[in-house]
Amino acid sequence: MSNLTRKALVIGTPFFTLLISIFIVTILTHNYTSPLDEDWTTRQFLIGMFMFAGLTIVPRLLHLQLVFSGVIPSCKMNLRHHPPSLRKTHEVQIGTYSVCTGCFGSFISIVIAELIFLWYFLTPNLFQNSLALIYLLIGLILIIVSYSRYLIVFRQRIRLIQHASLFVGVALALIASDLLFTSAFSMMVLLPSWLLFLVGRIKLGKLDHKD
Repeated sequence: MSNLTRKALVIGTPFFTLLISIFIVTILTHNYTSPLDEDWTTRQFLIGMFMFAGLTIVPRLLHLQLVFSGVIPSCKMNLRHHPPSLRKTHEVQIGTYSVCTGCFGSFISIVIAELIFLWYFLTPNLFQNSLALIYLLIGLILIIVSYSRYLIVFRQRIRLIQHASLFVGVALALIASDLLFTSAFSMMVLLPSWLLFLVGRIKLGKLDHKD
């Protein structure tokens, strides 16, 4: 199996899983209501957990390391971690610095996604239920934009934007699913789909470095 075929399978799997999960949620929640399940506090707790999970990824993306060279330990960040042979295709020059498009772009994406989550967490009424399908569509488009990085080669700055799209897309799609189903149970059923999009990103990164 070629590397391109493997990438196509990795890209298609999360979307297929999402469709199956939505179908399952629709069946399981049909004519079923539960005050606790639909309560905003319960759903808000899950949103908070998603926010916390996103923050735990940041140290790895920035390649943070504690340096104990003095009395007070310091933190070192390394965004230029590719060998010279891969820097042209995997890093972008910003001023005098060369940074990894994948790690730095994903970091930007997480920051924006966390702000969107926080906005929804604090003021959910500002997100209209009538626009839920639009949020979902925009989210899925952003995920596709991010994944397209592994099928079509663009310039470094465009790749940076592509990498910066993934977590924002997942955040919007997740919020859209909460608006559509207003159910903590539904969010848990759909959780594997969102995780697969992130796992797929990791797998695609590994395949991309083999090219």
